[in-house]
This record gives sequence, C-alpha cells and structure tokens, in this order.
Amino acid sequence: MGVLLGGMFVTALVAGLILLWAFSSNQILEENEPSARSAISVAAALNAALAASSNPDETLRAFVAQLNTGPNAIRFRYEEQTPTASPVRPSGSVPDWFVKSLFVPDLGQHIAVHVEGRRVGDLVFEPDLSAQVNEKWIGFLALLVASFILAALAGVMSFITIGTALKPLQALGDGLSRLKSGNFAKPVDCSGPPEIRESCLSVNELARTLSQLSSENRNLLRRMVSIQDEERSDISRELHDELGPLLFAIRANVTAMIDDDGGAAPPSQLSKRRVLQAVEALQATNRRILDRLRPLLIEDLGLDASIQKLLRDLHAQVPDMIVSLKIDPKIVTADKVVAQTIYRVLQESITNVLKHAHASKLKVKTEVADGAVMIEVADNGEAAPMRPNFGRGMTGMRERLRALDGTFEYNRADGWTTIRCSLPSLAPD
Repeated sequence: MGVLLGGMFVTALVAGLILLWAFSSNQILEENEPSARSAISVAAALNAALAASSNPDETLRAFVAQLNTGPNAIRFRYEEQTPTASPVRPSGSVPDWFVKSLFVPDLGQHIAVHVEGRRVGDLVFEPDLSAQVNEKWIGFLALLVASFILAALAGVMSFITIGTALKPLQALGDGLSRLKSGNFAKPVDCSGPPEIRESCLSVNELARTLSQLSSENRNLLRRMVSIQDEERSDISRELHDELGPLLFAIRANVTAMIDDDGGAAPPSQLSKRRVLQAVEALQATNRRILDRLRPLLIEDLGLDASIQKLLRDLHAQVPDMIVSLKIDPKIVTADKVVAQTIYRVLQESITNVLKHAHASKLKVKTEVADGAVMIEVADNGEAAPMRPNFGRGMTGMRERLRALDGTFEYNRADGWTTIRCSLPSLAPD
C-alpha cells in the first residue's frame, strides 16, 4: 500500500513538473506580447516623428534621453554600439539548469530607426524575465515541497491505517505460533473485524482444548511412570521374598552337602562346587535385578546417597576411571517420582558409558534452579556415536523424561559425549 501511494505521488509530481515546463514558455510569451506590440508602435511613431522633424538628430537625442530616465524594456541602441546580453537575468537563487529547462522564448524586437534615409540605430525591446523565471522557480519548489509533504502524510496515514488493520492478524499469528510451540496459557486478543474475531475465538477455544488434553496427557504419562515403578516394586518384592529365600536354602544345602561329603570322590565334590557357584551367581544376578527394579536406597537413604553408591559401584567395576561428582544439596526436594527418574537417568547413562564408551573420565553433575533439576553426564569415550542410538535404555529414559515434562539433549563435541536432561523438581499434577 505504501509503495502504491508513493508511486501515485511521484507520478503526480512528475506530471506537474512536465505541465509546468510545457506551459511556461507560452505563458511568458503571452505575458510579454503586449509590450512587444507596444515597442513596434513606438518605433513606428519615432520614425514618423523623425521624418517630419526639421531637426531629426535633436529630436532623436531628446527621445533617447527621455527613454533612459527609468527602467524600461524599450531602449535605443545606436548603430555603433555592441549588442547587449541575454534578457533573462534571474537572481542567484535560481539554478542555471532550471532556467535552461524552461525553454524561454526569444522575445527581443529590433526595429530600425532612420534619419533622412540612413539607419542610425535600432529601437530594442528586450524585456527582463527575471521576475517571471523566479515565479516559475517558486512554483516548482512549492509543487515539490507539497508533493513530499503529501507523500509523507499519506505514508504515515497508510502506516497507521494498515498497522491498525493488521494488528488483529498479527495477534492471531502470534497465537498460532504459541500453539505450535506448546504454549497454551496466553489467549489471543479478539479484536478487529468480525471474521478475525471469530478466528481468534476459535484459536482460543482450540488452545483451551489442547491445554486440557496436554494436562490430561501429562497426568496419564505420570501415572504410567508411577504404575511402572509400582510394578517394578511388586516384582522386586516377589523376587526378594520368594526367590531369595529359595536361593539361600539351595546354597545352604549344597554347602552342607559339600561339608558332609568331605571324603567323597573328587568328581562328586567338583559337581557340588559347580552347583554352589551357579547358585551364588544366580543370587548376584537376583540382587542386580532387584537393584534395577527397585533402588531401595532412594527410600532408605535418599537420592544423593543412592547416586553416590551408584558411582562407588562403578568405581569398583572400573577402578582406573576418574569420576567427578557434583550433587546439588537441594536435590532432596524432588518428589518420589522425580527422584526415581533422576536415578534411572543416571543409572542408564552410566551403564551406557560402561558398555559402549570405553571412557577413562566421567563427570556427573546435578543442579536445582528455578524449580527444575538439571542432570549432566559427560565422558571422554572415543567410541560414542555422533548421534544417540535409541535402544531400549535410551528410549525408556527419554519417555520417562517426557512423561514428567522434561527435556533430553545429546551432544558430542571436543572428544566428550554429554547427556543433559532437565525436568521439574516436582512432577506436574
């Protein structure tokens, strides 16, 4: 719209200038035509007076003296005098290019004056066009300034008008962008034409629906995580209460058999010891499964102590690995579901480092700020991929984080692999 209005004003300005230049010559010619005819009449009367005079030279001198008493476009030039300059003598404020562009016509009249049959000079009519040229220059400036002022006013008015008209559309666009980013809290301002108001109302209604669905989805996902933890707790309890005593009884019986058969044949003794070793390995496996299903230390000692035990177990498995740990004391404010998720994220991240990274250094950091928990696990393993491989462990980690409205980030740079996660310190309701 602004370009269109600007083009219209520029076109009008150019058209006005063209008309000014086109009609200026004719206007100047028409304004000076009576004076030119007067000069011809004066010359004819002078020649008649000189022809009838007994002393024409004296009469001519008297005429010339009378003619030169004041400013006059008509003057007498003797034959031996040099021709004068151009009749256009504009003031210094008028540029030469403007004077040349006006195509000022030649209005000069040179009428011969005779005394006793000989030519003594010319009666010259050369009008001073300075005032008329200045008038045209002032008109040109007035047209130019008026055009620019009108263009500026039109631009401001169009900006205000178009801005007012587009403001509801901009608000609608911002609302749709917020919906796309998952922000459903701020409603769209319903103003403007009826069509736009209807669209804004529809967007607000959609935002309310999506917000409700998002809240229900988060609650459902949180409930799923809670149910999974409860199921793991039930399974671990069954394994601990049912399978644990049975394994212990088998181990005790096999040990007693080995002690009772001290003088038995070596093959029989060897078989019993193999059974004992298998039972001990099964007990260790059962303990690892119990620990992964239900880390009891979180409930007994707290999350920070559970993380420290997790890293001590890592150091026991890989004594040469340099482990750096930084735990924010405020992590104890996390509720049960969040604490379980933090532990699971650290557990899975450390397990991946042990299995795949071949790292010599490990950094673990937890930080609580602005109601959110940040978890960071970094290692210098060279075998880590540039992009994460979402197996069962990584996929489960990401799903748990998403269920609690958290984020997951994987970065591989400068020889270090960093897993950075964040989630609210209190699970969403």
